[in-house]
Amino acid sequence: MQAAVKTTVNFSPAFHNKLKQVADQHQKPMSQLIEDYLTPIIDNLQERKRRGVFDGLKQLEGIVSTGTEDASATIDEFLYGWGSGQATQEKHE
Repeated sequence: MQAAVKTTVNFSPAFHNKLKQVADQHQKPMSQLIEDYLTPIIDNLQERKRRGVFDGLKQLEGIVSTGTEDASATIDEFLYGWGSGQATQEKHE
């Protein structure tokens, strides 16, 4: 069993009374009732966010049509243009 984390949450008196009534009906502490009901909602929100990130990455798939098989061997060319016939000059002031 995980250790509990104690926190303070402020509710309106009306909501607190409703929560207490439902918790009593289910014979659970209010904290457990809140966790039981909110866990699936939070899991769903996190999953939707994850899917959004992966959907965005999927849209990027295929936008690069040319490249190299081994960028580590030609990293300077890709980053700085070295080896492609272009000379780079550093300016020191």
